[in-house]
Amino acid sequence: MNILLLPKTVQHAVQIMVHISMTPKKSLTSVSKISEESNIPKSYLAKIVQILASKKLIKTKTGRTGGITLAKKPNQIKIIDIVFAITDKRREKEMCIIGIDECNDKVHCPLHHSWKKIKKTIYNEFSIQTLDILIEELLKKKAQTKSH
Repeated sequence: MNILLLPKTVQHAVQIMVHISMTPKKSLTSVSKISEESNIPKSYLAKIVQILASKKLIKTKTGRTGGITLAKKPNQIKIIDIVFAITDKRREKEMCIIGIDECNDKVHCPLHHSWKKIKKTIYNEFSIQTLDILIEELLKKKAQTKSH
């Protein structure tokens, strides 16, 4: 049971950022290449790229020699930055985990207090995990998979 999955758009944004991070230094990658290698529809991916660029997480360059690159070093980009770039938390009200409208400290559901602790843990974890740490772990996983 996968109760705690990030929204698909956030998952794709993280995949895009990982792909860009793994592109050799001083090289640009393209929306087409990421789309092809990640199996994400090109038009959908382009919208995510536009959001990430507007939030200053990536830089885009148009034209024949154009492409996409990170706006900062991978160790300066936290996973929470990517999540917030896509979800734009400022405009969202806190919604109930079980779907019973808004849920906060004033008006809450029966699960609010326990869920609040879980959300804080997730937030803290995403706040310390950076793109370079994520890539390092993915490379370790890939190496382990090859050796088995």
